[in-house]
Amino acid sequence: MRILLADDAAVVREVFARIVAPAGYELVGWAGEASQAAALAARLAPDVVAIDSRLPPAGGLEALARIRAAAPAAALVLVAAAGEQQLVREGLAAGARGTLLRPLLASQVLGVLAGLARTEVRGSER
Repeated sequence: MRILLADDAAVVREVFARIVAPAGYELVGWAGEASQAAALAARLAPDVVAIDSRLPPAGGLEALARIRAAAPAAALVLVAAAGEQQLVREGLAAGARGTLLRPLLASQVLGVLAGLARTEVRGSER
């Protein structure tokens, strides 16, 4: 599974990479703001794009819409803080297929990715 991470925080990028790489997932790139994330998503065609709920300049929901338009086949996952329940609900309503809550825990990240992989396998069997 090929993953693009859209988050402006270096620590989140480092933690995410340390979680996904040993599990066999490929982190194909990262972006620090929405237009860069959309351009990379269109160019790299990732399977998953994990998007910071506060991604500059306008936030994760705006980024989610841009990325969905640029890479419609990618599964979108919103990365949010525990207190951002309203943003999470809005993200899911806008097309996110999952959410990750900060601080990122390996079990949570790998669980969401495994769930997306299972969904993709079931979808391809139809």
